[in-house]
Amino acid sequence: MQRGTLILEDDCKFDGFVFGASTNVTGEVGIPDEKAIDDFGIQRWVESNKIYASGLIVSTCTEQYSHWNAVESLSSWLNKHNVPGIDTCMLTKKLREHGTMIGKNYSVKQDEFDGLFLSSGPGNPQTQCRDTIATIKSWIDSETIKPVFGISLGHQLMALAAGMKITKLKYENRGYNQPCLLEGTQRCFITSQNHGFAVEKVRFLPSG
Repeated sequence: MQRGTLILEDDCKFDGFVFGASTNVTGEVGIPDEKAIDDFGIQRWVESNKIYASGLIVSTCTEQYSHWNAVESLSSWLNKHNVPGIDTCMLTKKLREHGTMIGKNYSVKQDEFDGLFLSSGPGNPQTQCRDTIATIKSWIDSETIKPVFGISLGHQLMALAAGMKITKLKYENRGYNQPCLLEGTQRCFITSQNHGFAVEKVRFLPSG
């Protein structure tokens, strides 16, 4: 395997071995047969036709898979789907000492995107994301209207940028599956929720 490096937000670097695809990413051992089809004509062992993760970080990667149903190694499977991985144990020690680490903030101007998705993430948005909130507020105050969608932390950041308040939940949602009804329809979705904060309910948005 080739040598690889993982770089954190505080510029700490961790050397390890790259497996899977040899490419750069800005984010049971043994893989079953993806071509196996069941009696209903769907894939028997896998739930989708591709890997949706941008990359994979592990403490130890082995090419000697042992699962009874495996037909290839983890590295081979990732390489086939062009997904990089890095084998490093030092990352675990870093996070053990400092806890979850958020990504760096980058100022994005509205002329640099057609639409933007603000994803979920860890931490208290009121204290850890002030620069990001200021950037979002500049979009809101701009005469140019661009679509912006926020989920979880992204939703809270949009609310704070609009002048609303968030509050820490007394009983946090940590990985529970919650049924949610799509308003105006009878369709129900199962959502995986992991929240420590919530936007305070108001009847009207703040002026401006």
